[in-house]
Amino acid sequence: SQCDVERLYVLSASNGKRHAAMIVNLTGKKQNLTIEGVDLSDARYYLIDQEHLLSWIPSANVMQSNDVILIEW
Repeated sequence: SQCDVERLYVLSASNGKRHAAMIVNLTGKKQNLTIEGVDLSDARYYLIDQEHLLSWIPSANVMQSNDVILIEW
């Protein structure tokens, strides 16, 4: 996992069959996301809100400030 934006954090994990990444935006502003190097055509995207509830979202191209996004593929 690598990110070129300060205070935008990425963590990923895999067991060889299933993969996941968590992205946290603490930059204080909206961020456009570009994810490279993996096939996300069958990915599932979730937003973890301020109440710590996990909700499905259709994609993760833009993150608002303080968003936490989980991607599974």
